[in-house]
Amino acid sequence: MSKKIYYFSFLLLITLFVFFKWEHLFLPYYWDEAWVYGPAIRMMQEHGISLSPNALPTYYSRGHPLLFHCFGAVWINLFGTSLFSTHCFALSISAILLFLIFLFCKRNFSSEVAISAVLIVIAQPIFLAQSALVLPEMLLSVFILSSLFFYIENKNIFYWITAACAVITKESAVVIFISLSIFELIVFLKSENKNILFLIKRITVICSPSIVLFVFLLWQKNIHGWFFFDKHIGAISFDSTTVWNKLENYFSYLFIYQSRNVISASVIITAILFFYKKLNRNTVSENKIILLFTLFIAFFLLFCSINFFSNRYVLCLIPPLAIIASWLIHTTIKKFILQTVFVAIIFSASLYHSLNKKSSSDHNLGYVEVIKSYQETVDFMIENKLSDKKIYAFFLMKESLTNPYSGYLNEKKQFTQVGNAEENAYEYFIFSNTEGEEDAEKIKQKTALTLIKRFENKHSQVEIYSRTLKN
Repeated sequence: MSKKIYYFSFLLLITLFVFFKWEHLFLPYYWDEAWVYGPAIRMMQEHGISLSPNALPTYYSRGHPLLFHCFGAVWINLFGTSLFSTHCFALSISAILLFLIFLFCKRNFSSEVAISAVLIVIAQPIFLAQSALVLPEMLLSVFILSSLFFYIENKNIFYWITAACAVITKESAVVIFISLSIFELIVFLKSENKNILFLIKRITVICSPSIVLFVFLLWQKNIHGWFFFDKHIGAISFDSTTVWNKLENYFSYLFIYQSRNVISASVIITAILFFYKKLNRNTVSENKIILLFTLFIAFFLLFCSINFFSNRYVLCLIPPLAIIASWLIHTTIKKFILQTVFVAIIFSASLYHSLNKKSSSDHNLGYVEVIKSYQETVDFMIENKLSDKKIYAFFLMKESLTNPYSGYLNEKKQFTQVGNAEENAYEYFIFSNTEGEEDAEKIKQKTALTLIKRFENKHSQVEIYSRTLKN
């Protein structure tokens, strides 16, 4: 096929992707983007763009490096503070990631592998959900893939810049240095001419961008008196049972859930064919890339397993997994029609899951229905002039009612008496199936309540109750 066909196919995919996400760009924020990242970039834009640990209150920074926030603040300085603008910021990062996947595969493998990898990634439920959310994981994925790309091409300056950007986007990027160092050690042990000084030099170059993170942490220690946010430290556990349970959950999520069992099955089948045909003898450089990606996936899963659990943290592993799958399919299967069938099955299974298997989480498209229910709830409360009433609401709904930066309010500070400390003091109660269901049931059992409104959007339900008056 002509190379122009592949470029045209890629541009068509990007166009369809943006068209699909267009409606989501106007939605209010959800979960972490609603109470941390969305408000944080607005706050930084208003009070000054800076990487300093005190550029934001720790409630919003959570002790993380602030490169993502800086980029977001610069963007809204240029393009405005609307929800559409900030979600375009997020979507632009996602488009850049797709372009990097295409470019990486095209330069190191083939145009066919490039298009297939993009197709696999673009259909993933976690990618489709996260692609327009104001969260740092997509930017982290961009810098991780970029740093691996430049490392493979021996472009040390660009590697250093992108790896440094990765670690001041999020600390988990230190896995880059671990996986690359282990990779270099494996290459060293397998080489005939073992030059220990060259190995030390390579590992020094690999790890040198971590200096940027160390500087930030020392800066943070000087300002706040601690290196890491205490709540994050509290979530770290080296208990073998805890680590194993998290690892099992991450492993299942990455390789089985959201129809990625189809990807895993394809990888297993084609990997067996790969070693059976002894194709590794003819593609040494490509084998090294696949080994590097495999090491990165393994060490990143281990790193995540000792920290706080969140499915979206493994977003950066989706591109390497898709690239490995695509490369194996095109390396082991020579007939174009069979390659197409494999990729089409993966794409179809993933897209079907994306469109039909939804929940209230922010790593599948079900978050859209929850946002609509929450927006309808806030609008109802405003229309009925309940902003000065005492309202019981769980965390996410509370943020929707009180935080003007979350995107649900037309004016600042519409609701001033929203909480969830002592239910007996409240006049109105808002419950949803997104959060606090068990506590809501307990409150319903011991408090006389009257249902005044219910909003339903497919799997999302929100109920508004008033306290029943005694006769």
